[in-house]
Amino acid sequence: MKAERYDRTDIVARRTDEGFIADSPVLTRTGIFPYRNRDGTTRYEYRPPEEVFHPQSLSTLKGKPITEDHKGHVTASNAGGWVAGAILSEGRRDGDNVVADIVIHNPEAIAKGKKELSLGYLCDIDDTPGDVNGQHYDCIQRNIRVNHLAIVGRGRAGNARLNLDRADAINEDEEMTMTLEEAMKKIGELEAKARADEAEKTGLLQQLENKQRDSDAMKGRFDALEAEHKTLRDAQTQIKADALKQAKARIALETTAKEKGVEVKADASDADLKKAIVKKIHGDSFDFRSDSAEYVDAVFDMSLQLPAQSQQQQFVPQKRDDSAEVATLANRQVQMVARMNGETKE
Repeated sequence: MKAERYDRTDIVARRTDEGFIADSPVLTRTGIFPYRNRDGTTRYEYRPPEEVFHPQSLSTLKGKPITEDHKGHVTASNAGGWVAGAILSEGRRDGDNVVADIVIHNPEAIAKGKKELSLGYLCDIDDTPGDVNGQHYDCIQRNIRVNHLAIVGRGRAGNARLNLDRADAINEDEEMTMTLEEAMKKIGELEAKARADEAEKTGLLQQLENKQRDSDAMKGRFDALEAEHKTLRDAQTQIKADALKQAKARIALETTAKEKGVEVKADASDADLKKAIVKKIHGDSFDFRSDSAEYVDAVFDMSLQLPAQSQQQQFVPQKRDDSAEVATLANRQVQMVARMNGETKE
């Protein structure tokens, strides 16, 4: 992982005849340095001597620009308006420190009270923890490559680093400063984000409520369809039962007709077959006093209940009298059934 770092040290400088400021200050050093994570916790990064004093690392100091404050990563495309000086030499080891020759061409930053240097560099983060002289560290900085040197206003003597590109490395001695205008702008941005988050939350809640209503409506429609389906199933079951009952009754009627010697025609109704059976039993002269289904059914049922011998004895010799008796009994049966059903039959 590549990271950018910023270190600070005091300037003890001299002015040239041209008014430039020249010095050979300490730019960085070895050691373990605290960094604040985004969540507020602290991690410790180790900058070992073999990395700080590596020839490739020291050589990257020479020719690098000096800027007023950290503007970010300095490149050819943005250096024109930022550069206030340059590092003149490669880095040199001085005990645990690195020093180099610098020149500041624009002393305006110094006039503003900015008297510290902050070294900006890229490095790889090795997440291997360990201990040095009894002090624990969480990771190691490797492959240090200097990008620029910034003139800064706040900070204390010694090394301090700020990773502006990642916005996650702040020295424990450093205090972040911000103008009132910047603070108000930041507050406005936070308030706008809070409003946007609240609007998004409200929208999500509304969507949830809409989905719940849609779900309830869908459940209601499903229950209604289920009830309708059950009604249709029950009706279909009843229709099948009625059809089966009618079919069985028709088969029984046709069987009785055949037993009585009555010709069964496909287009003959139940009433026609019953009348034919009754006349077969009592003779063709039997007088049906009514063509109602109740009357015909009653005559038919009573005719089948008479013993065969009795039918021959009673109805064959005396067809007219017995037929009248059966008809009368049939009428009475019809009237009795009607009274039971709350109807009136005369």
